[in-house]
This record gives sequence, structure tokens and C-alpha cells, in this order.
Amino acid sequence: MALYAFAVSLLSLLFVLTKVADRTYRVLAPVAFAVHTLVAVVVLPLLPYRWDTATFDREARAILNGGLPSFSSTVDSFAAFHALVYAFLGADPIVLSLVNGLLAVLTPLPLYRVLKSLYPSLSVPRLYTLAVLFLPLPLLFTTLPMRDALSILVFVTALALLCMVPDNRDWRPLVVASPLLALLSLLRPELAAVLALGASAGASLWVLDAVSEKPVSLRLVAASATTFGFVGFLALTRLVPLSALNRRIAFRASGGAAYLEGLQYESWFDVLLLAPIRGLYFQFAPFPLHVNSAFDLLALGSLPLLVFFFTGALRSLYRTESDRVIGTGLIVVYVGGVIGYGLIDSNFGTSVRHRIPFVLLLITFAAPTLFGLEQSLEDWLRVRPEERREGDEQDGEREELDSVVHVGEQYPNHSD
Repeated sequence: MALYAFAVSLLSLLFVLTKVADRTYRVLAPVAFAVHTLVAVVVLPLLPYRWDTATFDREARAILNGGLPSFSSTVDSFAAFHALVYAFLGADPIVLSLVNGLLAVLTPLPLYRVLKSLYPSLSVPRLYTLAVLFLPLPLLFTTLPMRDALSILVFVTALALLCMVPDNRDWRPLVVASPLLALLSLLRPELAAVLALGASAGASLWVLDAVSEKPVSLRLVAASATTFGFVGFLALTRLVPLSALNRRIAFRASGGAAYLEGLQYESWFDVLLLAPIRGLYFQFAPFPLHVNSAFDLLALGSLPLLVFFFTGALRSLYRTESDRVIGTGLIVVYVGGVIGYGLIDSNFGTSVRHRIPFVLLLITFAAPTLFGLEQSLEDWLRVRPEERREGDEQDGEREELDSVVHVGEQYPNHSD
């Protein structure tokens, strides 16, 4: 069964590669799929962690056997796709892992569209493709036989289609995006909600620009984004009772990977006050003092990369010319998602899975920084080692001469 699923997935990938123009992706995608296959067949069976894979497998088999799933609406909605994979390729979790590997490898393709919409004049950096395909934790979790790979691919595809509407002044992508948003609302309703919020923020700015017949000020852009953030907060207070929010936090804050245990919200003002702190935990935790297991250590290893992408994103958005409508919508999606998940998630194992879509957004924001780094590496590699050593020696001699001149200027009358 696994061999058949591998063959079907590989042939599907090879077919897609014939339609893709990006040379870097054509080279790296088969390598990435090979790594996903290795993780599925060799690594996952050896890990002591099983996450919720048994639950997804059980619900899919229930449908396959003519029954109805009965766990939760979000898990059960994925169970239909899960059962379909089992019906065509064999009822084995490894089969779904291989299909998930294929879905993960396809994820950069819609992200390219998002990147080009945000930074129209920027070429796709090779480091961007490398980061999206090979970041260790996203690679691991999108291989697991669960819903992450599918929900992330649907999320970024819907995002790319929404970006095409103002980019091309064409409403047809919205028609295609609508069923994807409906599917996402079944798989991950919170992701569909932040997409709708970001699309509304971008659309409002688009309308303001059209009405004023000139680009509105950045202050008004910030006010628009803040307004939609406040609207999202008000919607949360109406849709989710505070007691239900506390119950979800208590449920998440369990196990050895829990953080901020015992924290409960006394009022909606507490929610507003603690939102930035919990958002930082969601995006960057675990921190060094949280390491209690090998998995925590692996998650901690991604912290320097997350900090690099975050600072690179801030630097790129500030210094690089970008599409303001697309940028506003994407920032609202990112901030809304990080804050929204952060308000509830209280477990590292859950957070590192849930934050994958927003890590991909951070990498997209930081693309100009990655491009600059790539150019610097290429310039450095073009210099022959002999020339590099000669340059270092010349720099050393120049520094030594400068120091002698400096001493001579400082002590003009000094003699031995």
C-alpha cells in the first residue's frame, strides 16, 4: 500500500513540475518529497509521540466501513478526505503521511503568488524556497497523518487567490476562493476567520484609495488595520463566552509541554491586556527555561530562525516597496492569527503545529532580507579562496598601518 501511495504521489509531483517555471523549485521539490517520505517511513514509527494520529485514523476508518465519525466537527470534516485517501491508496497511516508530504511540497506554489503580490518587483529568492520546503518542524508536522498539510495548503491557496483580486483588478479569483474558504471553515474555522478579517481590511483600504483617487496616508492605513483588529476582538466577545475561553485554555494547558499554566481570564479586559504576551509565547515558545524533553529541545532549535524571520520581516516591510493593500491584509491575517491562537493555545506541542501558517507568512514578509542575504553569499562565493586570503591579508596590513598612524598622531613627540 505504501509503495503504491508513494508512486502515485511521486508521479503527481513530477506532473506538477512540468508546469512550473521556477528552476529552484523544480530541483528542490523532489528532494523535499524524498525527505517527507523518509520521515513518514522511518522517523515517525520510531518517535515516542503519537499526537492525535489514532483519532484521525479511527474516524477515517469509521467512514470507510460505512459508519459516521463522531469526534468533533473539525476532525470529522477532515475524516472524509482521510477516508477517500484510504479508499484509493490503502488504509494505512503511512499512506496519508505520503499524501501529506506531497501536499506540503506543493505549498510553495501559491506562496509564490502571495510573495509576488506583496513585493511586485522582487524575484523569488532561492533561500525562500529552501526555507518553506525544509524548515524542520513544519516538515515534520506536515508529514504526520493529520490535517495540518491539507489545511495549510488550502489556507495559502485561498490567500493567494484573494491577493489576486486587487492585484489584477479581477473578481474571478474570488469565485474560486469562496469554496476553499468554505472548506477551510470546516477544517480550521479560525484560519478562515482571520482570512476573512484580512480580506476585509485590504478591501477597505482598496476602496479608500479608489474613493480618494490617491493613496491614503500610512496613518489612515494603520487606523484601518487597528479598526479591523478591534472588530475581530468584538466578534470574539460575542461569539465565544469567557467561560468557554477559559475551559479551552485549561484543556490546552496540560502535559509536560504546557506553558502559562493556571492562567484564567477574569474579564475581557484581561484578554485584551494579555493578548500581546500570549501572542509572543505562541509565535516563539518554547524558550530555554521551558526545555524538559527532546521535543522541547528540537522546538527550541527553531527559535533563532523565528527571531531572524521576524526581524527580517520588520526590516523588509519598512525598507522595501510593497503593495499597501496586500500588505495591510496580510499583516491583519498574521497579527489576528497569532493573537487569536495565542489567546487559547497553552502547549508547545500544539502551538508549533498551529503557528506553521504564520511562520510561512513571516518568511514571505522577510523575502527581501533573504534576497539580500542570498546576494551577499553569492558575491562571497564568487571570490576565489586565494583572492579572499589575499584580501584578508591586505585588510590586516591596512589595519596595522592605521594603528601605527593613529599612535603617531596621538603621541607626536614620543620616542624610545
